[in-house]
Amino acid sequence: MDQQRISYLLERELEGTLTAKELQELEELKVHEDSELIERLMAELIAREAEQPRYISDAMEDAAFEKIISVDAVHEDGTTTAPRIRFLRSGWLRAAAAVVLILGTGAYFLMRKTTHEAPVVVRQPNTQPNNKATLTLADGATITLDSAGNQVIRQGNVAVHQHNGQLQYTLEGNETTLSYNTLTVPRGTQYKLALPDGTTVWLNAASRLRYPTAFVGKERVVELEGQGYFEIAQHANQPFKVKANGVEVQVLGTHFDVMAYSDESSVNTTLLEGAVNIVKGGQQQRLKPGQQAILDNKTDQLSVQQADIDMVSAWRTDFFELDGTDLSTILRQLARWYDVEIVYKANVRSEALSGRISRNLRLQDVLQALAGNEVQFKVEGKQVIVLPR
Repeated sequence: MDQQRISYLLERELEGTLTAKELQELEELKVHEDSELIERLMAELIAREAEQPRYISDAMEDAAFEKIISVDAVHEDGTTTAPRIRFLRSGWLRAAAAVVLILGTGAYFLMRKTTHEAPVVVRQPNTQPNNKATLTLADGATITLDSAGNQVIRQGNVAVHQHNGQLQYTLEGNETTLSYNTLTVPRGTQYKLALPDGTTVWLNAASRLRYPTAFVGKERVVELEGQGYFEIAQHANQPFKVKANGVEVQVLGTHFDVMAYSDESSVNTTLLEGAVNIVKGGQQQRLKPGQQAILDNKTDQLSVQQADIDMVSAWRTDFFELDGTDLSTILRQLARWYDVEIVYKANVRSEALSGRISRNLRLQDVLQALAGNEVQFKVEGKQVIVLPR
């Protein structure tokens, strides 16, 4: 489809002048065309509208805003209440000035002005703390890893290449000595690691991975704290294992995610491709793609359920995906990403919320979206204080 035609249809939708035939054409495009292309074209249109508002009256704006982004709170018994929070589901949300809302297979586009002046589109604000990952070598030496840095670190016959936020291990000869490195990823950032066997690991904020510089012996074993996504290189004679907070994930050549933060109530292992065995004491579960194993940290009971793959994988694409997530869980994620402490001075109800938030937003804008009828937030230094409204 010609991009000019798509832009024309999107502009007509924003004007509210689409014919029935054009509306059908646009809806089909939203289903079959590249969604990133459509989002980009609409973002460009919204940016132009922000500079020279033409289409949307205040009355239309307010009605659409309330209709689209108010979400019913869902209680544990399945009942709902009136909309409690205004939750922004958007990959393009920029400081509540220009909002693109993606809902299902359709898309709703809306300008939201915070004052009577023309809104300003804030482009890619720098929201993350200036924290840097560190690599601890076998001899105890610690190296700070700048996300934009490039260097080569040599340990015996192992060369570690750092390039643009990624570490890659390569063997330059036979290695018989078992030595370990530890990659520590602080709050507010994430890091990618290529192990010497070809396995790729993405580490989320506030995570740590301990691993051999070369896999010597009958098995490949790494130890995880926090959250990591693994794409395992297959070596039939050398099985791969991940140890995380009391759980052992036995890998059979696969893609999977392990979430094992110490402040969460469970250790979750989610399988995207291949097969894994989850072992805890005398308990064992084998996962199929799309399943998630949950170890309850209080009861030590292991269970299996169908996974929400989008929610589990969202962090690698710079989103918080909150499908059925309660506010306390959301706030723990924000604490790790924005490097803040959550202080509760109000009770938070365990209601299920849904939506998507870009991790490129400022913390203040995320908190504004989450504030509701019962709680509000106050930021003091590195503390986010949850207050009753």
